[in-house]
Amino acid sequence: MCKSRSEALLVLLLIYAATVAAGKGNKGRAGRAEVECSDLATGAECVASGGGSKCQWCRSEALDNMCFGAAKA
Repeated sequence: MCKSRSEALLVLLLIYAATVAAGKGNKGRAGRAEVECSDLATGAECVASGGGSKCQWCRSEALDNMCFGAAKA
């Protein structure tokens, strides 16, 4: 239970940090700031970033699971 609580808090912290960073970097531009696929820490964030057209969540038994741009995936 403690591990899942820590993971949930980490996800919330990452979402908050991304929201703050997007607000600072978005002055004078319409829409959302661009997010690099490799900056996304979870599969849900990766898939939600572009519906699979921009980022792809890749799973591996040998390496850490990561979010990649569609061209690299």
